[in-house]
Amino acid sequence: MFRQTQCVVLGLMTAFALSSARAGDLNLRSSFGRLALQEASWTSDLHFCNAKAAEQAQPGPAPAQVAPSGACCEPACGCAGNGCGDCGGCNGCGCEDPCCLNGQSRWTVWAWGGGTYYSTSFESLFGFAEGVTLGYRLTEATGLLGQIGFNHTGRSTQILGTVGAQKFGNPYGGSMWERTSVWVLWDQFTDTRFANLYVHQLRLNVGFVPAERREIGMSFSIPTSGGGVGGALIPLGGPGLLSSGTEFIGPYLSTEVGDGGQLTTMVGYMGGAGNTGGAAFGVGYEQPMNDNLNFITDAKYGTSGLWALSAGVSLGLGRQDTKRY
Repeated sequence: MFRQTQCVVLGLMTAFALSSARAGDLNLRSSFGRLALQEASWTSDLHFCNAKAAEQAQPGPAPAQVAPSGACCEPACGCAGNGCGDCGGCNGCGCEDPCCLNGQSRWTVWAWGGGTYYSTSFESLFGFAEGVTLGYRLTEATGLLGQIGFNHTGRSTQILGTVGAQKFGNPYGGSMWERTSVWVLWDQFTDTRFANLYVHQLRLNVGFVPAERREIGMSFSIPTSGGGVGGALIPLGGPGLLSSGTEFIGPYLSTEVGDGGQLTTMVGYMGGAGNTGGAAFGVGYEQPMNDNLNFITDAKYGTSGLWALSAGVSLGLGRQDTKRY
C-alpha cells in the first residue's frame, strides 16, 4: 500500500511541474531537463509499483494445516476437513472413529504354514501345519476373529478351529478401559485318528496395554466338552498361546523385541486327564521379513512331558493385524 501511495504522489508532482513549465518559467530548459531525469526515475518506480501490486494480488499457497492434538487424521480415508492426511497416524491421535478404516480393508487374511514336532508320553511325531486366520475390524478397537489350522503327521491330521470377539487395548487411551484388552474365544479340536473325538473350550484373555506393542494380562481356559477329555498340546493356536482343551490359568506377556519382532510368553497351571495337571508354558516369536511376510516360531510345554514345536512363515493381506489396536 505504501508503494502504491508513493506512485500516486509522484505522478501528481510530475503533472504540476510540467504545467508550470508550460506557463513560462524563465528556467524552462534547465528545469525541464531535471524533470525529465526525475520522470524517468518515477516511471521506473511506477512500473515497479504496478508489478508489486500485481504480484501481491496473485493467490499464494495455502498455509499448511496442522491437526490439533487428539484430532482424527483421515482426509485421505474419506473423512475430509480434519487437517491431516496420514491414516496411519490415526492411532497416534487416539481416534476410534470408524472413518479411520475407510482407506484400508476392514478384513485381515493371514495364511501360514511350517514344520511341526509333536510329543506325548507315548509318541513323537514330525509333521507339517498350515492354516488361515481371518479378522474383521468393527471399529479401531473391536473386531471378530476366525481361524482354522491343520497339523499333518504320519498317523493323522489334527484340526483346531477358533472363533471369537476381540477388544484391543489402545496404547494412547486416556482411561483404564481404553487401554484394556479383552478376547473371548471358543476353540474346537479333533484328530482324525480317533473316531468321534471333539474337544472344545472357552478361552478368555484380559490384558492391559501400557505402551505400543506391549501387553500384559491373564489367560483363562474353561473346558466345555465334559467327559474328562483334553489335556494335550498341539502346534496350533498361535505363537505362545496354549489350547489344551482343559483348565488353564496364568499370566501372559507380549512385547516388541529387536527390530520389529514380537515375543509372546505364557505360563501357568494346565489341567490334565485324571489328576495329572501341572505347570505349562508357551513361547512364541514373530519377525517381519517385509510388509506382508513374517517368520514365526513357537514352543509349548505341558505337564507329563507334552511338547509342541513349530516354525514357518505367515503371509498377510488386508489390514494385516488381528492382535493389536
